[in-house]
Amino acid sequence: MKIFLAAAALAATVGLCAAGAAQATPVAIYDFESGTPLVDQTGNFGTMQLHGTASLEATGLRVRGSGTTPQGYASANYVVGSATFESMTLISWVTLLDYGARAGSALTLDTVSTDKFNAIVFGESVAQEWTVGSNNFRRLGDSVNWDATQPLNQKVQMAYTFEKTDGGTKTRVAGYRDGALLGTYEVATFEQFDVADGIIWLGARHKAGAT
Repeated sequence: MKIFLAAAALAATVGLCAAGAAQATPVAIYDFESGTPLVDQTGNFGTMQLHGTASLEATGLRVRGSGTTPQGYASANYVVGSATFESMTLISWVTLLDYGARAGSALTLDTVSTDKFNAIVFGESVAQEWTVGSNNFRRLGDSVNWDATQPLNQKVQMAYTFEKTDGGTKTRVAGYRDGALLGTYEVATFEQFDVADGIIWLGARHKAGAT
């Protein structure tokens, strides 16, 4: 199991990382099947912290619970300077163990001071469907959910992209599973992510006012 966070910074010329698209600058990479499973391979985020009943297993990191009140989850704080992102890609290799899972995140990028986040969420507004987690549903669109019959006990790659469009007034959102497009849409708002106080969540969708 691995997670990957990439972003196109304001001053950079790199492309947005998506299935079949140009590689963006990696911002965080945690490989839970490697010899250093809790260490960010880019050095931008700190050591992943396990909370509650979260545990490292041979097949990856196991999290439990749901939404903002999980029983077991993990987090990592941004530790290197500051960065401002116009576009970002979230990628997580995830295995679903129970169709009763609700409102948990396979990967969230949150900012503590402004409580702004993007997340790969399963079963929040509609059971057994993938959706975009974000602060006050700002990047969810018109209650968009992606109907993706999710197999149990099978590792899949989930990827969400967030791209600034229309001169910075809109955000184009796309979701992929194993490289196949689940859907795409635009929302009529755009928010920059300034992540001097950024935090990654796994299992927890987000945590308001987290430290």
